[in-house]
Amino acid sequence: MATAENEIAHLKAIVLQDLESPDEGARAAFRNEFGAQLPSFATDTAAALTAWSNFVDRLDDNNVRGINVAAIVFTTINHHVTSYKLFMSGYTVASGSLFRQVLEGASLALLCSIQSLPVLERFMEDKYSPQNAVQDLTKHRKKARINDGAMQVMQRAYKFYHKYAHLTKLTIAASANFSQGGAPNVGAYFDPAKAAEYRKEVKGRLSFAKVLPSIVNGVAKNVESW
Repeated sequence: MATAENEIAHLKAIVLQDLESPDEGARAAFRNEFGAQLPSFATDTAAALTAWSNFVDRLDDNNVRGINVAAIVFTTINHHVTSYKLFMSGYTVASGSLFRQVLEGASLALLCSIQSLPVLERFMEDKYSPQNAVQDLTKHRKKARINDGAMQVMQRAYKFYHKYAHLTKLTIAASANFSQGGAPNVGAYFDPAKAAEYRKEVKGRLSFAKVLPSIVNGVAKNVESW
């Protein structure tokens, strides 16, 4: 077999191996480094789900607008969990991109819960882009009754995770294994040389998880005041 054909076969094997892999190596490395923080994440997220469940239980079946807002809230919480699972599995870029949607979803839910704003109707008619939600929530945070601390957490996070929305130096660097001299890496992996950056990200995710229950409760109170 020719050298070129051998190289193609080798690269094909790498791709297939990644597609079929359970990613146990990366998962184990992240779990070893950050597993101690998982219970905190789970506790706060469970509190957010409880607040969501209570919110839904109090909604009248005919309250279509309220049910639509509740759907946005659930999607936000669900993506919040999935995003962190991707991070803990070694898919940092995919995780960051999805977490950006989480921040947009939380902001969108709060905006949609404000009766005096037409955001919900515009969103349902495909006339409102959630990409504007964090910025718009900053303008209307008093109407949304979100506390300054929670707003600051979301603003800081969105500024950082916006970098995952496009091809940036950050997303390019994420595919380079610095502990192996910058070698390109296909698929999930843990890079010990990025441990400090991972640690910052974990801290930010935990901060958001902690304010998420108050965001859900805030949405519920706003909707119930209609």
